[in-house]
Amino acid sequence: MQVNTTNLGKGLADIRSPGSQLPNSTPTMSQQDFLKLMVLQMQNQNPMEPQDNSQMIAQLASFQTLTAMEEMSTALKALAQVSQLASASSLVGRTVQATVPQSADPKTGKPRPSEQVTGIVSSVTFDSAGAASVHIGNRSFPVAQVQEVR
Repeated sequence: MQVNTTNLGKGLADIRSPGSQLPNSTPTMSQQDFLKLMVLQMQNQNPMEPQDNSQMIAQLASFQTLTAMEEMSTALKALAQVSQLASASSLVGRTVQATVPQSADPKTGKPRPSEQVTGIVSSVTFDSAGAASVHIGNRSFPVAQVQEVR
């Protein structure tokens, strides 16, 4: 987010000026940052043309709604991970069939048929992103590749 701070005075070192380059990640602005910016706008406004208070209140309400939506999204992601944990762990000790896609033939470049792997799930692991993998013998597969459970 780029904010022109030339009319706002000093004090917002964490908000970048228009000429600065932003990193590739999406910048975040906390509610505290938003309130600082709003106070600076009010302090440095033209007394002959004051800003409309209802507009500021609407901006604050929009910011609070966005914050609530982000919190809800985080909670839903956690709920999805718990659900995935429960469903994946229920596969331990069960016989499953997984369809494992194969890489293309290096000589011809044509796709090879998927491999069907059947066996008893010995364990389930989760990577750092929360994706579950089932272990059959000495091989592991993403849960999404499981096609049948017996």
